[in-house]
Amino acid sequence: MQVTDSQIKFIDQYLENSGVKYLDIRYEMTDHVATVLEEKEGDFYDEFQAYMAKNKAELLSSARKFSKAATIRAFKMLVKDFVKPQFYIVATILFTISLLLNQRGYNDAVFTGFTILYFLLCGIVFSSYVHMVVINKKPEWSGVNRFHYAAALTVYILFLVVKPQNMFKDDIYLFLYYAVIISFVVMIICSYLKLRKIYKLRFNE
Repeated sequence: MQVTDSQIKFIDQYLENSGVKYLDIRYEMTDHVATVLEEKEGDFYDEFQAYMAKNKAELLSSARKFSKAATIRAFKMLVKDFVKPQFYIVATILFTISLLLNQRGYNDAVFTGFTILYFLLCGIVFSSYVHMVVINKKPEWSGVNRFHYAAALTVYILFLVVKPQNMFKDDIYLFLYYAVIISFVVMIICSYLKLRKIYKLRFNE
């Protein structure tokens, strides 16, 4: 049989209602189901119902595995951010500025500035995500979504859970630590925006 555009939308909607919320995963699964059904000769809806009765559990299991794989790829991308030259350039600039300000007696201002800059940068990522998913109600992509969560968790642990003030007694080491974390957030933003652009181009969103 020939699967029509409306029938493809039907498959996509069915998968979404079944809990497959990520657009890229539904795209792959919808294409797979449509390809299988095109090899059938009967009525589309009868064949679809029969296929889902037999394969739905396996499809949903595959979706969960796909999501986990996307999470792993997200963390790998975060690790790669640590070896980019831009990361070291930004960290060096921030650390140098903090040392110069410290020599002039602006020690407290350095810590305040790092804190404000951190929350400002994180706010950029968060507001961009909220605007895309909540306000504009754009479909979620597994890669972007998992990267967002992986980045948020990593930065939260490094900046708020670790408590660097208790680890480093010397302000110089604290400056270096904060410079590294802020640089990491900058790289996260760059990777996040790049990843969103890739998915937008792929799915014409």
